[in-house]
Amino acid sequence: MNVLVTGGTGYLGAVLVSKLLGTGHRVRVLDNLRYDQTSLLPHFINPRFEFVLGDVRDKKAVKSALDDIGLIVHLAGIAGDSACILYEKEALETNVDATKQLLEMSRGRPVIYLSCLRGFRVPPRTQIVNEETVLIPQTIYARTKHAAENTLLDFGNALILRVDTLFGLSPRMRLDLMVNDFMFKALHQEVLVIYEAAYRRFLLHVTDAAEAVLAGVNEFDRFRGQIINLGSREMTISKQDICLSIKEHVNFNLIISDLTDIMGKEDYLVSFDKAHSFGLLPRVSLEAGMKELASGLAMLKTKLFYSNTPYY
Repeated sequence: MNVLVTGGTGYLGAVLVSKLLGTGHRVRVLDNLRYDQTSLLPHFINPRFEFVLGDVRDKKAVKSALDDIGLIVHLAGIAGDSACILYEKEALETNVDATKQLLEMSRGRPVIYLSCLRGFRVPPRTQIVNEETVLIPQTIYARTKHAAENTLLDFGNALILRVDTLFGLSPRMRLDLMVNDFMFKALHQEVLVIYEAAYRRFLLHVTDAAEAVLAGVNEFDRFRGQIINLGSREMTISKQDICLSIKEHVNFNLIISDLTDIMGKEDYLVSFDKAHSFGLLPRVSLEAGMKELASGLAMLKTKLFYSNTPYY
């Protein structure tokens, strides 16, 4: 199949493109190289790979990228709370307006979209959030993803995959993601300060996220019209327990602060039963992911170039 991946040079995109090419798909990537990524350089020798330099907000670039495409994986966007605060106007244009424009120009082609599980308020007395729970976005990032989800639901021919905290090594490494950040600081600064230690995150290794997208590409008819939360109960873990897991691989000083998150995000549990019923089971354990990070991040000596925000 001819697959267009918007934002394909990014943290998840770079892993996904390798998997798509490895399973015989033809892949075209549309990306503006916002962070000067070189993550896809090894693929240019592959005749089934094509790169289009352009912004997903640019109609001309999108029209060119859509030529002869059978399915779209839409990853392009301003990702994360910090980046959306810093670049709010661009976040709204890219995450919301450009998504609507892409769907309008797609002529009904199937679309797979990556959304988020974090930054929402849930109805009172809600114990576990599932795909039918009414979510009230509390952050700019969550608001843009929620708005894009609604547009995709109206569009109809789409699969929405929700993730929270991705981690692990990628050709386009990011050290502004929680687990990756914690491991880097533990390795290179030998001290880590955390707040809201009991706050839980829903971890998913970046290769498992890519595998879920690949499943959607290969069997889109089975997934059409679905919203699916990706993760597992075993990988639902507090920030303190993440640090204790890191301590099994790295010796560092952990300091727990009594500060609270100024964004006021809620702590809640998520059901992953639907994902598991579709066979979307995480394969990379926390232990395996931590071992990978401890070895791989020892190679990096600076956080420069590995973040979506300049001050991180």
